[in-house]
Amino acid sequence: MDYTSRNHARGFANRTRKNLKYIETAFENNTADVHVVTQIINSLLGLIIFLREKGAMKSIAIKRLADLKAEGWPEWTFTYGSSKTLDDLTKELRNAVAHGNIDYSSESRNSDEVDIEVKTYIPPEYTVLKWSAKISATHLRDFCLHLSDLIEKTPE
Repeated sequence: MDYTSRNHARGFANRTRKNLKYIETAFENNTADVHVVTQIINSLLGLIIFLREKGAMKSIAIKRLADLKAEGWPEWTFTYGSSKTLDDLTKELRNAVAHGNIDYSSESRNSDEVDIEVKTYIPPEYTVLKWSAKISATHLRDFCLHLSDLIEKTPE
């Protein structure tokens, strides 16, 4: 199996990291009209949905968020409900992001100046809040990089 293929979770995770870093470099060097925060969300969207649908999350889903925090992963602030494992978190993130339930604290292109809140609602009406969490855009970037790194290092 070609793990570097875009059809494989490892290849996708690697390319996601490369694209994010490219956008960040272009922003830092002012060489292109790019939006880092948008790229962070695009990275999250791709990683969460693609990796969950490809089954790449199965072997890492049981990881506890407390253990990941101890390993240097950024911490989420749960404002309604909670998540104990990476599976719990990515399941809610997948639903929130896929349905566009994302709020930004500012329009700044600088990730240090933006906080992000994601929410999920109870079906079928989707009017009652089920879960919500906040994280800074910078910490969300770090979360995406940690997740892509974990996927790339996880044996099949």
